[in-house]
Amino acid sequence: MWHPSQDTFKYEINIKPRRELVTKRVVLSVISSIFDPMGLLGPVIVSYKIFIQQLWLRQISWDEELPRDFQETWKKLYRQLPALNNLSIPRLVKIKGEVTTIQIHGFSYASEGAFGACVYVRSGNANGKLRSQLLCSKSRVSPVKQVSIPRLELCGAQLLARLIKKVLPILCIPIDSVHLWTDSRLVLTWLQDIPTRWNTYVANRVSETQDITSNFLWHHVASEDNPADILSRGAGPGELWHSSQWWNGPAWLEQGEELWPHSNTVLEETPLEQRIHNVCMANINGFGEISRFSSLKRLKRVMTYCLRFIYNARNPKGKKFGSLTVDEIEEALLRCIRKTQELSYPDQLRDLQAGRPVRKNSKLLALHPFVDKDGLIRVGGRLQAAVIDYDQKHQMILPPKCHLSELTVQHEHIRLLHGGPQLMHSSLCQRFWITKGGMLCRKAVHSCVKCFRMQAASASQLMGNLPSLRVKPARPFLNCGVDYAGPFLIRQGGRRSKTKVKYYAALFICLVTRAIHIELVSDLTTESFLAALRRFIARR
Repeated sequence: MWHPSQDTFKYEINIKPRRELVTKRVVLSVISSIFDPMGLLGPVIVSYKIFIQQLWLRQISWDEELPRDFQETWKKLYRQLPALNNLSIPRLVKIKGEVTTIQIHGFSYASEGAFGACVYVRSGNANGKLRSQLLCSKSRVSPVKQVSIPRLELCGAQLLARLIKKVLPILCIPIDSVHLWTDSRLVLTWLQDIPTRWNTYVANRVSETQDITSNFLWHHVASEDNPADILSRGAGPGELWHSSQWWNGPAWLEQGEELWPHSNTVLEETPLEQRIHNVCMANINGFGEISRFSSLKRLKRVMTYCLRFIYNARNPKGKKFGSLTVDEIEEALLRCIRKTQELSYPDQLRDLQAGRPVRKNSKLLALHPFVDKDGLIRVGGRLQAAVIDYDQKHQMILPPKCHLSELTVQHEHIRLLHGGPQLMHSSLCQRFWITKGGMLCRKAVHSCVKCFRMQAASASQLMGNLPSLRVKPARPFLNCGVDYAGPFLIRQGGRRSKTKVKYYAALFICLVTRAIHIELVSDLTTESFLAALRRFIARR
């Protein structure tokens, strides 16, 4: 509230004794009733912000009663609120009389609980008298995620830059200069260099702060002379009222500039520096990263285009154009297999190329492997004289745990129209020998969505209980039943037809019922029933 007679700001907070349960909703309602747009009560407000954050970390619901330890803390904070009504803050921030110089000074500070920034107006008259008065402040609680103190100090400097950006356009008085202060030498070092030297977290905040404060001066101040210290750790109304440093800034701010603190802000080593290294990467045999491909067909075509580009770059006079040929696609596949073997079996490939057999502890020992003219590891054997393809005699070896083997198995599964594991494994063995290939085939079938849907088992319905007439012994034909579904097939012209099945079934039931009722005898047998049925039909 503004008191015109005294030209001061005062706060009027009506706090009544509360009898209801202390919940998070009640706490937030009380804190929200404090209207402080200028942040003059920043040290008091930040204590309540930290308390709300602690409630949030404990995951307390809105209408749940606070634990006992939180209730004690809240009672202490709640009893301090009426003391805010005793504060009286002068509205005039500049010196009385004719003003000759006006400067803006901003301070930032950070602690484990919160970080904040405050802005002061330093004005002087023709007599050389100086005055410093608090203009506004802004505070924020530290993030829940653990952040180092230097990074929190940088966040405080960023908050100060944003606050200055909002304050300067509002002031309708000429400003001679703007000075920004922080007690972190590391933050000053970050702000003095280009943002690309630092990691992403620091670079983003340094870049924004530099853009806003490019025309301002940054200085270093000792922690004990930083008025934003009380803003970051919080204070009660009594401590705030007697804190002249909070309302007027450090004592040297009302003195000449020659008495301001001066210190070197350059650091020899910065811990969060992003060092740039020049690395030369060589791609062997044109092999790229295949883990990002989801199909063997796409892998082969992309690899073929890469090899064609390399060929055209090396042979400008004999460039290849047009559609991809079968030989080019086959060469791309062999390049992928060769590189996979080099990464999976380096020791075996080295021994075979040197003319030595593989070691006894090698998993390929039982396959009698050898290296062909293309540098591929193939399966040996005694089928050299067989009249079959070379790939079928000596299959190319692929490791089980590699992306190329999985793509090969999936491609074969789709090519065989979602064939089973045995069919897939038999077809793959015509050209490739994948270690533990049966396991990969079963895995491909199991992970196939279409195969899973087609092999889904239908639900079987349990049949109901048999009626009492079906389970009690009785004379023949004492209880009769007719099956409407199967036996009644009418032959027309030598061909079975299901027309008029219902009609004949109903007629048969009628005949049987009337025959039994008309020719009812005590000892009814099959012969007597048929005889009665014949007589009934003859009469009809």
